[in-house]
Amino acid sequence: MELLPTTIGQKTLDQASPALEDSLRASLGADGFLSDLVECSLASVAHPAAITPFSAFAYKLYKSEAATRAIRALLTCSLPGTSDSFDTVLSAIASGGGGSRGALGKDEGGKFGVHLELDESGKTKVKLQPQGALLHAQRRRDGEGGAADRHYCYLVGGQVRDVLRGVLSTDIDFNYSCAARDVALVTVEREWPTKYKCIGPVTVPNYVLIGDEGSDNYLEGFSISFNATKACCEMDFRQNMCLYDLANDVIIVKTGCGVNDLRSRTLRLSCAQGESYQAWASSTITQGFKELRYIKFLLRAQAKGQPLATDEAELQFVVHSLRAALRANGEALGGFWFGYASMCARVCVHACACACGQTARRSAASDLDMLWRRSSSARVHFHGCMHMHTHT
Repeated sequence: MELLPTTIGQKTLDQASPALEDSLRASLGADGFLSDLVECSLASVAHPAAITPFSAFAYKLYKSEAATRAIRALLTCSLPGTSDSFDTVLSAIASGGGGSRGALGKDEGGKFGVHLELDESGKTKVKLQPQGALLHAQRRRDGEGGAADRHYCYLVGGQVRDVLRGVLSTDIDFNYSCAARDVALVTVEREWPTKYKCIGPVTVPNYVLIGDEGSDNYLEGFSISFNATKACCEMDFRQNMCLYDLANDVIIVKTGCGVNDLRSRTLRLSCAQGESYQAWASSTITQGFKELRYIKFLLRAQAKGQPLATDEAELQFVVHSLRAALRANGEALGGFWFGYASMCARVCVHACACACGQTARRSAASDLDMLWRRSSSARVHFHGCMHMHTHT
């Protein structure tokens, strides 16, 4: 087997990913899945505290040397808008501090230092503090203060889902065990371009974007408390509930089912045992949003010639739930997403055929055709959607 390089220097993600992906694919088995993926135990990891936030779930841990080498090599690429790599940024966040650059400064008398803070609106405040206190804080940030300041970072989303099938995404999303404020303080101190803002119905910023927002490859994410450690039904699909733990180089599969779903090419709702479909649909940004994502995933797979299997009961629930959402929340769904969902609906009748009985398929087809007829905007968006959402 060809070995992946452990470092690729300061290339961009777009420059590095094709060769890394070619090498990663050499580790695929006959089923198109990484052949060296194995389940491992909590006792085998060096930093069990990184797994602790998921102890309430029926999680499983997996390890793949091929996935680790590919991801680690990818993270040595430069983060747009900075002179540093993704790995440097993530390591600074994990250490709980910003390192030497921008963290300390002296006044003219040399007795005080400059300390940067963020207020709750995300604005930077500059304070003067005794130099000794700042030096002590700096040593703790640089790893001399023990594990108290240690944070844990996780890659999430398509990056983790896709790598198991030999695909390297250049969309780097991450979660962190600390608060968004802690991350922003680190990145501001290092003078990395940072956006720190509120996402959703919150009053305290909970989201951080690092790097050049105008590029395609910035780093962005939330605390694990935003989504990852909430009830399973508050997420979307089991295959998306996989995180790459950068402290231990293991994949955390929150429900224990995500790897099997990916291997069998099956789309399943994120409900854990005892959670209802209705709880899944109700835990959403706006009524109908998750149902639209369900359709998006089916359409994208169908367009790639790799249709996903579905659960018959889940499919029927999604169709009926989407009908209800259109009646109750039609205005909110009346823009791009509504047109997109309606276009997807017709394609998904065929994508789901292999997973549904004939009666269920006829019922789903009738409901989905109704959605299509109700949306004239669907036909306007059809070609744009096919191009855009095949790749996201």
